[in-house]
Amino acid sequence: MLFLTLVFLLPSLTFSRYHRFQYYPRSIQCHCVAPTLCSDDDVEMNGYGLLNPRVGKQRCPNPTDVCCDKPSDSPQSNPHEELPPCGYSTTKLNSRIVSKTTASFGELPWNLIIQEIAKDEGNIYKCGAALIHPKVATTVAHCVFAYSEQPEKLLVRAGEWNVDSEDEPLPLQEKNVEEILINESYNPRTLQNDIALVVLAENFELRDNVRVVCLSTPYDMIVENGCVASGWGKDAHDSGKYSPILKKVQVPIVSREYCLRMLRGTKLGPRFQLHKSFICAGGQKGKDSCKGDGGSPLICPLLENQERFVQIGIVSWGVGCGNEGVPGIYVNVPYHLDWIEGELNERELDTAYFTI
Repeated sequence: MLFLTLVFLLPSLTFSRYHRFQYYPRSIQCHCVAPTLCSDDDVEMNGYGLLNPRVGKQRCPNPTDVCCDKPSDSPQSNPHEELPPCGYSTTKLNSRIVSKTTASFGELPWNLIIQEIAKDEGNIYKCGAALIHPKVATTVAHCVFAYSEQPEKLLVRAGEWNVDSEDEPLPLQEKNVEEILINESYNPRTLQNDIALVVLAENFELRDNVRVVCLSTPYDMIVENGCVASGWGKDAHDSGKYSPILKKVQVPIVSREYCLRMLRGTKLGPRFQLHKSFICAGGQKGKDSCKGDGGSPLICPLLENQERFVQIGIVSWGVGCGNEGVPGIYVNVPYHLDWIEGELNERELDTAYFTI
């Protein structure tokens, strides 16, 4: 995944819905998804008698996924059913992951893409974001600052997974931007208070691939070594294109003291001070967020319920990508929680969506 550097710089037809094996018959229109997104939960029985284990290149890239031919008929795709509260993944999100790990479809349903509308060339990818209310997203200020007076130039996409494919179990959604709220203390030179809220022209429809993440408070107990950064950016040591498929990487929270000591050993120098609006995570070689991931969420499992995740950070900046002993820098979400709640309350938008 990419890292932002200091220079402005995630109805039921029996036996035919899905199967656990990587390969599937050419006659089936396959969607590679987590088992819970198909209509029949009997994974062991699905595909019995229909499987052809040697059919060339047709396979699911993620061995934990299954082939689901008509997931749109499944109960999970019904937008009128009650969805769980914030912070729950469609699939069972496993925080114990390694670098360069591809997320499953629906695994990070709060991840968004912010694009600039460019009619002649097609829309241009700008950065990531996270859905905290059907009509509101968090992102970094340095991504959307230039559009604060012209929010209509931006478009937000939800429910995306593979930007190069339209063959996904549930459709993506796109909404125009009504308002961009930049934190009043944002400093574009130092990136201090690098946070913004993107208010949409209308609500996203919450479905299995579009959900809200919880926001962490200063009092939440989290599993600090189980945090996950994500995005469509570059890999830490890859100078090529952005990743077409949403990626995730485990980056444990590190203390401010350790982080500051490591940062002072870089080109930032021994006098560098880390502002309280930032937190640090990572520092392991090759495991980092990177250029293009800016604005995407850093989430952590709650200690008392490790299947529920809270957003504790936002990908902001770093010194290089994936260097040993150099943590990545993230916006401190709990530090800005009062500001976020105040902006939503002022617009009569319910903060209960992201509250545990």
